[in-house]
Amino acid sequence: SQLRFLTDPSRAFGGTEWIHAIGQPDLSGRAPEVSDFLTRFRIPDADLAGVLLKAHQDTAQSAVDAYLDQHPERVSYWVSGQIGPSGAAG
Repeated sequence: SQLRFLTDPSRAFGGTEWIHAIGQPDLSGRAPEVSDFLTRFRIPDADLAGVLLKAHQDTAQSAVDAYLDQHPERVSYWVSGQIGPSGAAG
């Protein structure tokens, strides 16, 4: 399936949506591993759109599980910060 955008002049589907990140100023001091993970955590827009579409078609859990299974190098980078054969950010 391919995600496509429809015109919505009457805004039946609402307006533009945003994802905002918030955090605690002292998080890096209290939980450096969590802070490092959140700093590295990125999902390309196209990948996120695919996950959201799959979640809509099936379940959120199956969409996340499939994404994590398909991108082990990216997940390894998020967790370890290592880029390379076992931690490439692909």
